[in-house]
Amino acid sequence: VTPEDTMLYSLHHTGSGGISKGLLGLSYSPSRSVSVGASLNYLFGTMERTTAMAPRTSTYYQGSQDEETTMNGPTVTLSVLLDSLGGVTDFLQPFSFGFVATTRASLTSTHRFTYTFSDQSDTSSEDTNIMTVPASFGVGVAYHPSDRWILALDYTTQAWSTMEYRGKTPDGIRDAWRAGFGVERVPAREAGVPLLDRIAYRLGFS
Repeated sequence: VTPEDTMLYSLHHTGSGGISKGLLGLSYSPSRSVSVGASLNYLFGTMERTTAMAPRTSTYYQGSQDEETTMNGPTVTLSVLLDSLGGVTDFLQPFSFGFVATTRASLTSTHRFTYTFSDQSDTSSEDTNIMTVPASFGVGVAYHPSDRWILALDYTTQAWSTMEYRGKTPDGIRDAWRAGFGVERVPAREAGVPLLDRIAYRLGFS
């Protein structure tokens, strides 16, 4: 409600939807210590946002504004895994290192509004724009203190503050990052071991 309004009302905002991803990938190991991978990703989805106006008296009708945005576009992910590096130095033998990067995406987005008041509705013409999704980067390291124990740590980041929609960055968008830590006890390979030793145990935090 603004100072110029002559009617008291409440606004209720709801939203739904998101972006999904389909991918086609492959990997190649030129040696026992190096593995490389690549995937072609296709991002697609629909996001809906509804603003409902509810008058505080029965004298007026309620109305709503529905905003629908569909988007789609490709990205590429590249990854590298370095393992069994004892040939370089004995110190690196129990470690594995991983790196991953996903390219910036330019998604084609279609935007439209539907306005509803009482039993009347009107839909705006579709507006096509470009929405950019920032590149993401990740790094991870795993330590193998023995054949049955693995300790892992990873970190990923994505600069969402650089995204653009309709030529500008939406207010309130911040960069995203995630750190994770995990421990795994792998099953024993010997025959005749107890049942509990044949089970993998994992614990992780992020």
